Amino acid sequence: MASQRPAPRAASPAPPPPAAAPAPAWLPWALLAATLAAWLIGVRGDLLRPPLWQKGALVPDLRGMGLPLTTPFLLLALWPGKRAPFEARALANCALIALPALLYYNDGSMQFGNRFALDWEVLGLLAATSAARRVPRWLPWTLAAWGVVVGAWGLQWFRSAFQR
Repeated sequence: MASQRPAPRAASPAPPPPAAAPAPAWLPWALLAATLAAWLIGVRGDLLRPPLWQKGALVPDLRGMGLPLTTPFLLLALWPGKRAPFEARALANCALIALPALLYYNDGSMQFGNRFALDWEVLGLLAATSAARRVPRWLPWTLAAWGVVVGAWGLQWFRSAFQR
């Protein structure tokens, strides 16, 4: 007769991990408030920053200036109406790329326009160009001319301020 081995004992279950302390009720609201504050600072700094008035003259803000002032043609991308699929995709991708840049603040060095707009501006310009079909014919030309004039003013100012 073969010796019978005792049946293996079942391992005792591991004790459950300690229950995590519940998050305070105010935490979601505090995170939301901090996110909105960062966004508002970013929007105020990046999108709406005007030039400065110094010694009786208008001078560019060396931390950058707002996009409606330097590239007003981009505003056409927000024009209401039926969007072509291409335009909707360009605008959606533009927003996805722009959101982190608008939430991030770093003035870095001197620049004329929005510091981190080049990452998403091309997609915004594609959407704005497509939207230009829905607006009065004079509006895209006027906005583009305004952007060129402001850009020429900035170029002239930077040359006169930094060339010695």
